[in-house]
Amino acid sequence: MPDFDKKEANVKLNVAALKREKHLIDKEEQEARARLDEMAMGLKDASEFNRWKAEMNEKDDIERLEHIQKKKIEMEMAREEAIAARERKEAENHTLVTKMRGQMEVMMEERESNLQDVMV
Repeated sequence: MPDFDKKEANVKLNVAALKREKHLIDKEEQEARARLDEMAMGLKDASEFNRWKAEMNEKDDIERLEHIQKKKIEMEMAREEAIAARERKEAENHTLVTKMRGQMEVMMEERESNLQDVMV
């Protein structure tokens, strides 16, 4: 049996074979043209995409900075509220201590007068 892998067979090209070859070549050229057109569109879209992406990045940066500023303001307000609350609590405690001292003095005076009454 002959080994056709080692030795190429002579093929006589007829009109049908030539048309098939031309059709394959035309199809490959058309696919190559379509790929080039897609690449050209892709480059155009890439520049538009890059412009859009830059705009979105800038917008995101602005929003991020605004968020940071908002948080700083909120933190400062919370700090001021905490300071005011602490001062109110200290004043409240001072008032309470003053009131309790006054009550204690009254109780001590009553106790002393009761002791003196008992002693007399």
